[in-house]
Amino acid sequence: MMRRCASLKWCWLVGLSGVLPLLAAGCGKPGTLSGTVTYQGQRLGSGMVVFHGSHDTATGPIKADGTYTAIKVPRGTVRVTVEVPPPPSPPQGSGKKGAMEGSSMGVAGAEPPAVGPYVPIPDSYKDPNTSGLTLEVTGGNQQFDIKLD
Repeated sequence: MMRRCASLKWCWLVGLSGVLPLLAAGCGKPGTLSGTVTYQGQRLGSGMVVFHGSHDTATGPIKADGTYTAIKVPRGTVRVTVEVPPPPSPPQGSGKKGAMEGSSMGVAGAEPPAVGPYVPIPDSYKDPNTSGLTLEVTGGNQQFDIKLD
């Protein structure tokens, strides 16, 4: 009986030593990524970068100068997508400003976020299965410039 118990303990120990590193690989502190997003050498002036992990996603808005920062990006291999909103339509109507026009949600003194020039990109960059962009996130701060062709 004692020999069987020792074997069972040994089996559990060996089993756990093989499983724990696999569990720990997906754990740990997430990363903070930052960089510049360009399409055919031109910086994007707006949009969103999305990092798709196996269970979580993280986003980083693209600023007017083409830079982004995304926090809490899941560790491990992530797929990356980039989305650019269509340019704003010119205002319709009589040319008179409404009560909400000219301000940000009616808050006095609030400025809308700065938006750089509109740069259209192919729709394939919006889908994690077709973007072709991946990255290994190791945690901590990482620089990741995204160059779209």
